[in-house]
Amino acid sequence: MMNAPTTSSTSTALEERHGEQGERDLGLRPGGGECVAGDPVGLFRRSHGAMRLRQRHGRHIQHGVQDYQSMVACFQAMNGHPVTPMVRVPWNEPGIIGKVLDGGAYGVICPMVNTKEEAENFVQYCKYPPRGTRSNGPIRAGMYGAGGSYQDTANDETLCIPMIETRTAVENMEAILDVEGVAGVYVGPSDLGYSYGLVPKLDREEPEILKIYDKLLKECDKRGIYPGIHCSGPAGAAKNLAMGFKLVTLLNDSGIMATAAKAWVAETRKNSGGKA
Repeated sequence: MMNAPTTSSTSTALEERHGEQGERDLGLRPGGGECVAGDPVGLFRRSHGAMRLRQRHGRHIQHGVQDYQSMVACFQAMNGHPVTPMVRVPWNEPGIIGKVLDGGAYGVICPMVNTKEEAENFVQYCKYPPRGTRSNGPIRAGMYGAGGSYQDTANDETLCIPMIETRTAVENMEAILDVEGVAGVYVGPSDLGYSYGLVPKLDREEPEILKIYDKLLKECDKRGIYPGIHCSGPAGAAKNLAMGFKLVTLLNDSGIMATAAKAWVAETRKNSGGKA
């Protein structure tokens, strides 16, 4: 579960919708413009209880080539599988945040949240009055549950996850984490490294960055919220889970397909006796 630091009823609602406390979350981040990957990827759900991994299936419309219609189509493909639809939005502004929630997202990952005020604004954009300023009109999300009941539970069930990916955000880390309604945080390692004068990459080893990770994990644990991070593949994801992160993304769909294509071409050439 991703525990929002609000009420016990909120925690119960999140557990029922998104999983039990203490589970680790394994995510994939498709950023392509088609939904063909959504259905088969969704099939690789938790099948062994010992793994204790639940899937979050995220759509990436910040850097990916997804648009709104392809996002909704992917949500439709996910609908038959036990995954939580999430979206990484392009920016912290109410129009797109409300629209992805109306389209069926149950969680929003928001980039470049650097201050307490920006985190408060983000949560406000995700929640209906009186807790927020989200406009009513859940075109597709309104089909979740019994007719007309979506608005009754949406504030408790939607996950607000700001990204920590700049030096300024690190300096304001505790204030951001203290904002009511923040269910978790998500580290963007490339931009975080950039802000410290380092080359952009996902699996970081620099002592100054690892020190930030350690502090973030401790501060999240104090508050009962989920720390997440983007990874470059299974090895990096496993390492970050061992470190204490509870939400990891393996890679985006284009990266996964490119890696598989290279491996298959190499294997074909190796096994063809020089004919390929």
